[in-house]
Amino acid sequence: MKVVPLFVSLILSAHFVHGVSVVEQTGQFTGFLPLDTGVADDFELSERSSIEGIGVWVVDIASDVQDGVIDGWSGLGWGIFENDRGRPGDIVTSGFSPNPSLSLTGTFENGGITYETFYVEAVIVGPVVLESGDFWLSIREGEWNTEDNANSSIGWLLSDGRGISGFVPIEADTLINPEFWDRVPEKATNFQLTGSIVPEVSNYALWFGFLAFVPVLLWRRVRP
Repeated sequence: MKVVPLFVSLILSAHFVHGVSVVEQTGQFTGFLPLDTGVADDFELSERSSIEGIGVWVVDIASDVQDGVIDGWSGLGWGIFENDRGRPGDIVTSGFSPNPSLSLTGTFENGGITYETFYVEAVIVGPVVLESGDFWLSIREGEWNTEDNANSSIGWLLSDGRGISGFVPIEADTLINPEFWDRVPEKATNFQLTGSIVPEVSNYALWFGFLAFVPVLLWRRVRP
């Protein structure tokens, strides 16, 4: 009698593991871009996924004092865009996390100044389900689609030679209209998206159809 429940749990656990990395793009830090307006970079989903968290590696540019905190920053705004022939297209969704978690990860030296680096993770309220394909992630300091923050406290850490070149919005009012964004050649940001793989609806019918047949197989094996 315990065979079927155990079998069901194994099937479901294989497809509904939450909090795993569905996209991870990291490399050696070579620079940063201030997040006074926003910065975008591309990513690919190999499977239909539920995005539940956004994690980015940033540098504290407000102060060169190494105290393990980012002083005076105003939270993390984010947007996810469709891919339009190698550049950000229509916006899919956006949000704002006023108090994302911060983890001190080390230091980064630039122009003779040593800055602290952090991993910032924002939880998406009401997970976003995306089909497999190419997309763009944009983040900024402060609420999404508000006025420029000329005194940005953080910069998105960059690496060289990975993926499609990133884009930087010219002004905050262009955040939802990437047509006017500037390209940043040969640079890529460091981030990861956490969540879970979401099976296609058609797969449910196959799974449960098979599971419904399991008792028949067991009955045939145990009957006299």
